[in-house]
Amino acid sequence: MAKRVICCMPPALLANTIDLFPELPKTYLKEAKNTHTWMQDSIKAGLAYEIPFWKDQNISTIITNEGPVIEFYDHSNADNTKFALCGFLHPAFANLKKEERKERVIAQLVRLLGEQAGKYLSYEEVVWKDEILTSIDTGDYFLPHQNNGNKIFQESLYDGRLLIAGSETSAVYGGYMEGAVNAANLAAEKIKKPG
Repeated sequence: MAKRVICCMPPALLANTIDLFPELPKTYLKEAKNTHTWMQDSIKAGLAYEIPFWKDQNISTIITNEGPVIEFYDHSNADNTKFALCGFLHPAFANLKKEERKERVIAQLVRLLGEQAGKYLSYEEVVWKDEILTSIDTGDYFLPHQNNGNKIFQESLYDGRLLIAGSETSAVYGGYMEGAVNAANLAAEKIKKPG
């Protein structure tokens, strides 16, 4: 039997999908259920290309408010042998079918970058709200990063035997990759202590 457990699930997912006995403290459950889950509203999309035509235009980042693409980045590999653009779509486009979203993304990229943007090798996307292992529909709307880093998440539970260490729990960059690393480091420090 484990002496300690580190859980990296988003607090809302933990509170709404896992039954613990004894039950988590009511104040903890309330805050966890009202905490925005990182990426839950995001749509991540990427396109692979044979050549990195955007580099000829000195473009490595696209930030825009006109269309499904809100931010895209150069995702070419370090060896410069594989080329891609990847980033995020506006959450409002989650209600469209994948093919319609794809058509709008391609049209926007052609408008922004030229005809070569329409000559992609592959298109991939993830609508995070549809991922059952990372997001649940509670029917509530949360502002991005709502309650991320709440001080209640810094507390160990069950006399120090359960630590919650997901990105959303971090008081530093809560809800971002840096927050996940910070939360993991803090949990590691806690389990090093005797107890």
